[in-house]
Amino acid sequence: MEECSQELGLPLPPGPPPADGAGPPKPPSPTHRACMEQCIFNKQGLLTSDMQLNPEAIMKKETENFGSDAIWGPIVQAAVQSCIETAPSMVPADGQCKSGASELRRCIMRTVYLNCPSNLMSQSDSCNAERALLEQCPNLHPHPPRPGN
Repeated sequence: MEECSQELGLPLPPGPPPADGAGPPKPPSPTHRACMEQCIFNKQGLLTSDMQLNPEAIMKKETENFGSDAIWGPIVQAAVQSCIETAPSMVPADGQCKSGASELRRCIMRTVYLNCPSNLMSQSDSCNAERALLEQCPNLHPHPPRPGN
């Protein structure tokens, strides 16, 4: 990530909120995020030479990461297959980095999150509200898991 940040001339994503209570850091712009994701995917060999998503390489990578997990393997594999088909259509026409890497990552994270097995899913009010919001808002990105939720 640091290598891509330097290569693109973009700042690294902000860290946690400052201890002085000044509030959360400003989130990266959509262009920053898309270009950073594209660079990372390219460095990992997940894009073709013309900077398009490489379905075979992506599926291989995800299978290496999750394939042996009896619970998450099939969920991730189904998400990758579905999202590889839809991510390119989600790339903004006026975007600077158009590989679809950022859209693919967001789609996979949303799909996996929304297909979490019920026995592993927290039933807290905050998690239920977030799931409902994600189901209604297709462009919303899920939050990372929070301790205790």
